[in-house]
Amino acid sequence: MHPLLRDDFPVRDYVTDNVIGTSSLPEHSFGGSTATADEFGLTNLMYSLGRTKPGLLELNNFPDFLTNFPMETAGKVVDLAAIDIIRDRERGIPRYNEFRRQLGLNPITDFTDITPDTAMAEKLRAVYNDDVEALDVMVGSFAEGYRPPGYGFGETSFQIFIAMASRRLMADRFFTDDYRPEIYTQEGLDWIDASNYHHVLIRNFPELTGRLKKVENAFFPWDEENEWYELKVRKLKN
Repeated sequence: MHPLLRDDFPVRDYVTDNVIGTSSLPEHSFGGSTATADEFGLTNLMYSLGRTKPGLLELNNFPDFLTNFPMETAGKVVDLAAIDIIRDRERGIPRYNEFRRQLGLNPITDFTDITPDTAMAEKLRAVYNDDVEALDVMVGSFAEGYRPPGYGFGETSFQIFIAMASRRLMADRFFTDDYRPEIYTQEGLDWIDASNYHHVLIRNFPELTGRLKKVENAFFPWDEENEWYELKVRKLKN
């Protein structure tokens, strides 16, 4: 999920929508977040993040800061992109094709099966010595270019997401056995039933009420038309 992080994002004034600054990933990460909030104000930051699209989950889109991540304890920098791959290998996660087989999906037979970008396919072929069985699962998942319109990730990652999203809720007692008046009180349950993400945002940032009026779904970027992705229809391969 690291490519979701942008190297920076424009900070906008929630009243005028004018850009009043830029916040970089090193500046607002970890201990720097308090200084960033003090400088721009939480309402402006919340509005700015709502107006900003995240990074794409695809190859060649890893944040520069995270490829030169400072490790204070070691006094060195590390490449988190490389570490992500190493972690998968050390944990025994199968390579891309075997991972798909174990999920009941068809394996690829050539790197062009995974992406319509021929240059990218050739780059993968060179890196993995023309061996599709050696392709790392994270690299292969990021490379998947045959995605339905609006999908943030491809077929392989979707299989895990669709299973784990529901299991995560089913494993939480506060969503299952303890989702009852004795725990939340009836008033608490009524609040939950009557609330959506708009209500949560406005309850904490009432200044954004006007800005959110035209936004149909606050989980998508809050541009004027709420157009959260460009429609690019791709034919899916079998």
